[in-house]
Amino acid sequence: MRKLISLGMNCEVSFQIEKYVEKLYASLFSWAFVMDDDLFLEALNNVDDIFSNEISFHMPTGDMFLDEKYRITFHGRTSKEKLFDENGTIKDRGLYDETVEELKSRLVHLKEKFKEDLVTEDEKIYFKKILIEPDFETWGGKEKLERIINGLSDYFLKNGNAGNVLVVVLERKYNKPEIKELEKNGLFIRCVDFFAPVDNTKDGADNAGWRKIIEEFG
Repeated sequence: MRKLISLGMNCEVSFQIEKYVEKLYASLFSWAFVMDDDLFLEALNNVDDIFSNEISFHMPTGDMFLDEKYRITFHGRTSKEKLFDENGTIKDRGLYDETVEELKSRLVHLKEKFKEDLVTEDEKIYFKKILIEPDFETWGGKEKLERIINGLSDYFLKNGNAGNVLVVVLERKYNKPEIKELEKNGLFIRCVDFFAPVDNTKDGADNAGWRKIIEEFG
């Protein structure tokens, strides 16, 4: 069985995978928003610790809670309008606490599922979108990109099995020859012309570019 699994950095990846599978395979980061790639590497190496520290509601969103340690947000099951008044004050503490506890419980299940998937014999294709903004040098440049890609690759080599494939997706303008040279067994670097804006991850993507990538590996 082949599983296509999103590692984020946001919902764009899962929305694209959904177009080409009968049912999306739910995983820990399928609908998460990853704010910091270095912290994401740290989170991968401490999966059980995710969402176990300081947690707050991420006000720019409609329903997401922030793991402040790893800077990753996850969708809760209750909207912001039901939880907060117009001043951003919690108006129903009981509902707020219930929402957090439900999310924690759901993530416990997804964390176990994520760890189990790493070592099963099923063929897994992990897709990781790396968003570089506002520009390459400000973001961290070649050194950071190599560190992130190599760190991801090393993680799956160390913790997974031969059935795991990692596909790193970049915007084409950052697909430099020295980055492409990082490819090795189990690691592929692919590009789309542009990523979807964060306020339209479902419909604003380079659909043709994503289709080519997912059909290659799916």
